[in-house]
Amino acid sequence: SGTVVTSSDGIAWTEVNSGRTNAFGKLAFGNGRYITGGLGGAFHSTNLTSWTAVPSTNNNEIGGVLYANNRFVVANNALVLGIQTSTDGTTWTAATVTGAIAGDDVEGLAGGGGNFVGTTRGFGGPPKIFASSNGTAFTNQTPANFTIPNSLAYGNGRFVLVTSSHSWTSPDGVTWTANAFPSASYVGSVKFVGDKFIGRSSSLTMSFRTSSDGVTWTDVENSSGPNAAFGDMVAHGNYIIAVGGGGSIVRGQIAGTAMPTTLTATV
Repeated sequence: SGTVVTSSDGIAWTEVNSGRTNAFGKLAFGNGRYITGGLGGAFHSTNLTSWTAVPSTNNNEIGGVLYANNRFVVANNALVLGIQTSTDGTTWTAATVTGAIAGDDVEGLAGGGGNFVGTTRGFGGPPKIFASSNGTAFTNQTPANFTIPNSLAYGNGRFVLVTSSHSWTSPDGVTWTANAFPSASYVGSVKFVGDKFIGRSSSLTMSFRTSSDGVTWTDVENSSGPNAAFGDMVAHGNYIIAVGGGGSIVRGQIAGTAMPTTLTATV
């Protein structure tokens, strides 16, 4: 709990003493500042060793942290507890969230193109999509026939949200289009890395797919593996680095500026 590890190449990792005992589950970086959140609230830091609490998040579980559109956004896991927002990472204000009820637990948070989107799983109520054009006021923009969201990302001018049977795409978080997957467990989570979306299947064996628009997906060769619990991915130089449960780290090689044709485990 409170452990931070850093790497310059995705292969050799060094543990940093964060000085915190809270479990870190979310991490974002922007404007020279790190934002992290987990079971004990959200914190910000410029050096990974000295952390300051984000107001109104203390002892709360954090559902999402984000830096997008020149703004930090921190969402409490229970959305009724609110969203905190900041342009500099030090001065925070509460955003308004219209339509949130008890049981709206945050599942995804993304931003781009001046817009922000948050999704909830809907324990005790239906799953929802909340959107904002400024990061300070969120409203319910859930389309008809929307089912429990698995993952959310923004890239190439659009939001891509995946459920067990569809990818939902939107240019602004308000207008959504449903796109059916060809089979079950096709894409369980999605990230925008480099210049394309990367989706990981929700089956028991890990496999990856890529898409430029969130609608048409292409299988990545040699990307099957024993661990499906990969939760985040980043691009670094000519590699994609995915991290997951149990200390799993996968590094995939990128050919030039394109996405990888091969993913290889390097744990």
